[in-house]
Amino acid sequence: RNLNGILIHHIRECLPELKIRIGNMMVDVQSELDALGSSEGRDDPNKLGGKLLGLLSKFSSNFAAMIDGRASNTNQHHDGMPSLPVRGGYGASPPGGLGGMSPNPNRGTAIGAAADELYGGARISHIFHEVFGRSLNAVGAFDGLPEEEIRTTIGNANGTRPALFVPEISFDILVRRQIRRLEQPGVQCVDLV
Repeated sequence: RNLNGILIHHIRECLPELKIRIGNMMVDVQSELDALGSSEGRDDPNKLGGKLLGLLSKFSSNFAAMIDGRASNTNQHHDGMPSLPVRGGYGASPPGGLGGMSPNPNRGTAIGAAADELYGGARISHIFHEVFGRSLNAVGAFDGLPEEEIRTTIGNANGTRPALFVPEISFDILVRRQIRRLEQPGVQCVDLV
């Protein structure tokens, strides 16, 4: 009985907000549907081709504007990913880094962007240079590769004959294993972008 009362109270609190959000979503979808055009001319392939070309051109120009920081509404993230906060959270800048920057309206930054979040191309650049760079720098060239193992690999590649130079096959074996360690930071960077 007590849990039922709590549930009913919670539903009464949340229901008006949910109705408003659903109504706003319906208005947005209807306006987008209206922008795509009516169902007139479905039989004419020339009109459909023209509409498709127009939609693709609009998408391309909007995407390019978002990447360049010229988008008019950067708060719409169609990829479902949250924007990257400049301070705090994953990939935050160190003190004195990008964290203290705020958008300069005279430099063509995105209109409507919050001062504490990066969008579009700025977000990609921050992830690539700051987060991904730190991840790569954290991976040492010789981590997990003891000297004895290097000697053993070179010796196995030489066989019975002595060599003046490091055999290519041993170099390939050792380097491939170390390069595999860079896969995780790369995948993480792609996921963040």
